[in-house]
Amino acid sequence: MTAPSKQSEDEKTLSELQERIMEYSQILSRYSAQERVASSRKHRTELTLAELQPLPDTTRSYKAVGKAYFLASKATVCADAEKAIADSSVEIDSVRQQRSAVEQKMKEAQAEF
Repeated sequence: MTAPSKQSEDEKTLSELQERIMEYSQILSRYSAQERVASSRKHRTELTLAELQPLPDTTRSYKAVGKAYFLASKATVCADAEKAIADSSVEIDSVRQQRSAVEQKMKEAQAEF
């Protein structure tokens, strides 16, 4: 009688570990996607800023707001771009920290497995 219950407990524990590992891998893939998007946005903004800075201050600049573009000073556009780069850097760091925490949990779950 004790052997079947022990086996079913082991199977239940094994399936729970498998579910946790699958959940962690899904979370990791989401974090990787978020990091790629933030890195791409940061890179695009850096390129825009690099193209904009050598232009004279009198150059007409436009700020994107949704699907519309509005005339804005070069200083405003540059400041917004610098803020967006800083925000993206913070987001990338945050996602990397979260991803490393999940990777550690996944390693622990795999060790239990």
